[in-house]
Amino acid sequence: MFTLGKFAKATMPVLLGLSCLVAAGCAHAPIYEASLNPSLAPHAAQLPEHEIDVKTANVAPATLDDLLTLATSRHPELRAARAKVEAAPGALIQAGLYPNPMIGPSFKEIGHRDNGWGEIGVEMSQTFVTAGKLALAQAAAAQGVNAADWQALTQWFNVVTRVRLAYVELLAAQREREAIIDMERVAANILKAAERLSAAGAVNRPEVLRAEVELAQQSLKKSVADSKVEAARRMVAAAIGAPELNLSDLRGDLDKAPPAYAWNTLIDWTLQSSAELQEAGALVAQRETLLQRARVEATPDINLTALPFYSNPERQWKGELLMTAAIPIRNRNEGNILGARSELARARADEENTALRLRERLAMAFQRFQAAQVQVDAYRKHIVPKARESLKLVETGFVAGDKMYGYTPLYQAQQLLFAAQLAEVQALAEWQRAAAELAGIAQLDNWRDRPKTP
Repeated sequence: MFTLGKFAKATMPVLLGLSCLVAAGCAHAPIYEASLNPSLAPHAAQLPEHEIDVKTANVAPATLDDLLTLATSRHPELRAARAKVEAAPGALIQAGLYPNPMIGPSFKEIGHRDNGWGEIGVEMSQTFVTAGKLALAQAAAAQGVNAADWQALTQWFNVVTRVRLAYVELLAAQREREAIIDMERVAANILKAAERLSAAGAVNRPEVLRAEVELAQQSLKKSVADSKVEAARRMVAAAIGAPELNLSDLRGDLDKAPPAYAWNTLIDWTLQSSAELQEAGALVAQRETLLQRARVEATPDINLTALPFYSNPERQWKGELLMTAAIPIRNRNEGNILGARSELARARADEENTALRLRERLAMAFQRFQAAQVQVDAYRKHIVPKARESLKLVETGFVAGDKMYGYTPLYQAQQLLFAAQLAEVQALAEWQRAAAELAGIAQLDNWRDRPKTP
């Protein structure tokens, strides 16, 4: 008669084996969702996940903010940055996965003279990770996700800076063309006056020819300026990741003064808020955790093996339960600990070096910003107004037929004003370029918000 006690005795080895598998199956729980988690990667979560349809994005931008909005949705560099962040959680998932249980048939004493079938059963084993190794590995991987997210933010500001610089080049090209058009108008007026005075016998023929040459040169410069504007538009379209976009209606104000940056507040803001430094700090934290992980690696994991089998001669189930662990006598993971310590030292040095490079880049851009600002003030307040007044006086005397004001002083005054206007445009462009680089290095913008002084 088969009693409950016999049943429990017969099935006990099987239950022991199954308990190993159950423990192994419960050791891992979902730790990360398939989609990008904004709590882990708040910056990359705002980057585009897929390329949007060209037709829906084919809008006419009117301002710099419109350009940045298009760059956010169109630029492949930002999609690549998001993809890199999405790949980082793969290491986080893998780091938390428990070792798989092992299962297979077990055959013992096959062909024994008293037991031809031997002892047939199942061998089930599971390794139990000790000393919090998985938790440390997950913590290190989480810092990797954090570093990748900060890197995505740095990539965003790199794109923003390139868009701004291309935008400034377009404004400068448009402003230069306007100056050339103004000079072409002046040259045309002077030619008309020269022809009128030549007909009256007040000026000779060579002066009329010189006026014609000057007008032709200004017309040629205008053609060159037109092509420069068109090239600048193409640069802007490429910078936002939409090379097919028509930007013929895009306008802006090159004279609009950038924020009045101050060095002390600028450097303090940069060293506290730079995503590059935040990324370096996350990598340092990751290396610190990996060093802890290397130190606890010497703590042996426990391997539990269950061997339920059926003994044919005795016609009953039996079982064995084995527990093994490595003895850290010869291998205490010294090599990996030394390597992890060296990697931590390198990460700390990289963090310090990143701060130094930020200081260098910021100092160079700030020097250019200050120098350009001084030049802009000088051209606006003194040089250009005086050059314009000089041309007006000489032109008035020339048109009136005053012999004191021949074509040579008129030509010189004209060239002086033209050179001053172009120099003013170049100084304005350099001022805006330096301001854009300062904003990019210090990362002053909060995503799509307008630049703010720290």
